[in-house]
Amino acid sequence: MNSPFLDRLERGPILADGAIGTLLYAQGVSPKACFEELNIAQAEAVAEVHRRYLQAGAEIIGTNTFAANRIRLAEHGLQAQVREINLQAARIARDARDLMGAPAFVAGVLGPIGIAIFEDAGSRVPVTREAYQEQIEALVDGGVDLIALETFDSLAEVEEVVLNIKSACDLPIMVQLAFNAEGRTASGETPEDVVRLLESLGVNVVGANCGAGPQTVQDVVQRMVAVAKVKVSAQPNVGQPSRAQGRYLYDSTPAQFAALARRLLEVGAWVIGGCCGTTPEHIAAMRAVLLALARAEPASHSLVVPVAM
Repeated sequence: MNSPFLDRLERGPILADGAIGTLLYAQGVSPKACFEELNIAQAEAVAEVHRRYLQAGAEIIGTNTFAANRIRLAEHGLQAQVREINLQAARIARDARDLMGAPAFVAGVLGPIGIAIFEDAGSRVPVTREAYQEQIEALVDGGVDLIALETFDSLAEVEEVVLNIKSACDLPIMVQLAFNAEGRTASGETPEDVVRLLESLGVNVVGANCGAGPQTVQDVVQRMVAVAKVKVSAQPNVGQPSRAQGRYLYDSTPAQFAALARRLLEVGAWVIGGCCGTTPEHIAAMRAVLLALARAEPASHSLVVPVAM
């Protein structure tokens, strides 16, 4: 596979972005809104999120398409706009990168529809396959550099999606699952189970995101690294939020995320970034750690120094 993303991945650890919804929410978007619709209705707001993460030093930015499949969009009456929403999301991210001249990759993001659809052989299964296929094809046509699965909690669903991706394109695939405090997915799989299956499917990066918080992600990643032949990723959230005056608040600071970044790199994570509650400030703090390590160990460390923005 000829892929600039995979070439870059071999040269050293790489920094991904953080939460999109958190920043849109901070701009005054209602938590009940369909964030994916904003790709059409408020494209500049989405573009500003990407620009801020690029300025923070992210080399991977994810499209605003976590729930942009026909089943999830139908909850908002938008199922007929799947292709338009995904194409526009890819364009917004690519334009933000190109406008800034940033050496970054656009990941076409897919989120879970739900494991219940795979529990029988009824009509829902082919409908869901079509829903994923439709979204994947739109993201590929939009020019993304890789496909990223985020916050899945079932290997059965992941396998279905990965096979759909493989049938649609030859782009690199990064898969991240959410784990509970016991280090298992909601459907009971261990980190080792996840690595074994995803490597057999030819996934390029495996990892953990969101879930029970930073310490759980660190523990899961350490277990994955111990058995994985591919690169391992980590994009934790900032912990469980509290709610005050109608807003969700997170208490993990950028400084705490800098310390977390160092620990994640020490246990072998290769792609690091953030999930729910993280901001460009958190990502900038992680980038500072990457830069410091590159300066401290230029001879023994294979880190690639991010280009200054």
